[in-house]
Amino acid sequence: MTLLSPESDYSGLPVTVMGLGRFSGGVAVARFFAERGAKVTVTDLRSESVLADSVAELANVPIERFVLGQHTEDCFRGCRLLVVNPAVKPDDSWVRLATEHGSELTTEIDVFLQHQQGIVVAVTGSNGKSTTTALIHHLLTRTQTDHRAWLGGNIGMSLLGSLSDIQPSDVVVLELSSFQLEFLRRKRFRPHVAVLTNFTPNHLDWHGSLDHYRTAKQGIFAAQRSTDFSILPSSVERSDWRIRGKLLEFGLEDSGNDGAVISEGQLILRRERGTLEEAVRLSVPPQLPGHHNRENVAAACLAAWLVDGQPEKF
Repeated sequence: MTLLSPESDYSGLPVTVMGLGRFSGGVAVARFFAERGAKVTVTDLRSESVLADSVAELANVPIERFVLGQHTEDCFRGCRLLVVNPAVKPDDSWVRLATEHGSELTTEIDVFLQHQQGIVVAVTGSNGKSTTTALIHHLLTRTQTDHRAWLGGNIGMSLLGSLSDIQPSDVVVLELSSFQLEFLRRKRFRPHVAVLTNFTPNHLDWHGSLDHYRTAKQGIFAAQRSTDFSILPSSVERSDWRIRGKLLEFGLEDSGNDGAVISEGQLILRRERGTLEEAVRLSVPPQLPGHHNRENVAAACLAAWLVDGQPEKF
């Protein structure tokens, strides 16, 4: 049984955060557990001087101890929960040490997903995922009045500090890397809307093979159900992806399939086997040049539409 759940009591739980980093993720997750009574150890191979800003952010947080400039065995032997930076490989020797001693593994984004209540739109891809994620958030922020849209994951700041503000009707838009998805797929991560922007060989030094990289990306779709939405570019080979949600595609040529197409200044959105369709005039901003950005816009408009964005305001 997982130690992570909204009902869990973290008081006294030995937690090690492996990788404080210079951005918000390590700081946010260390704060999250420490403020809930856990005994938090923070360890990072970088020195205290390099991590000074991050350490300063935790100055008033009851962190049990910092082990910086090195990792030591006691950081991993005694923890019940190990929070790893997504870039750490699953076969890392320190991770193995922790799991051999009974530690449960998690990541900052997994902690967030286990505790948040919103509707999740997740975006991944070899290229264009930051642009597409930001566009979805922008469209929802501009067109939704009853619900709030949140931006997180591999883009922006950690959302852990906003957990109490995120309502069940809010939309949480997450950019997710293959590193993050490699872990989340093992936790049966299930976004309501999942977007693959494209797929080309990338990060093979970390994944080891193209098949492993594809399997990690597949994690965005793997646990979806028939009531969820799976968005793929029309250019990818369908047989390469196992889809359980409602399949929609996006591109620049209208195939007549469910999804989104941008052509000659018009956006066409179609779902439910064509029984629901909307067509609006749409001008792609000049700061998003090229065919690839028009495809990103199509994917973003489709995802936003599926969670009640209003196309006439796109």
